[in-house]
Amino acid sequence: MAPGGDRAGHGRLPGGDQSACRDPGQADVLAQHFTGVHPDHRGLGIALALKCLVTRYAQQDGYRQVTTATQETNAAMLAVNRRLGFRVAYSHLRLERFPGHSRRTADV
Repeated sequence: MAPGGDRAGHGRLPGGDQSACRDPGQADVLAQHFTGVHPDHRGLGIALALKCLVTRYAQQDGYRQVTTATQETNAAMLAVNRRLGFRVAYSHLRLERFPGHSRRTADV
């Protein structure tokens, strides 16, 4: 990962990939946006290793905080994040509606 600038970096390990950048609203916060591991390589500790690289970089480059996000249903990544000391700051709920489905709608 390259120090300084808006883009903190992009890291790869065999079977995995991650990216992180400086939070545009908070110069001392590193926003870790993506961690992905190919299905054939899951369960080998690659996600943990990638997250460790990000947190080590953040510490060495003087970031005060690292943020990340994951889906509530992604138990494996939630476990990785908890293992590294991340805590839930807030939860985001996405609601969807599919027009044309036969659900009654309230009169507005």
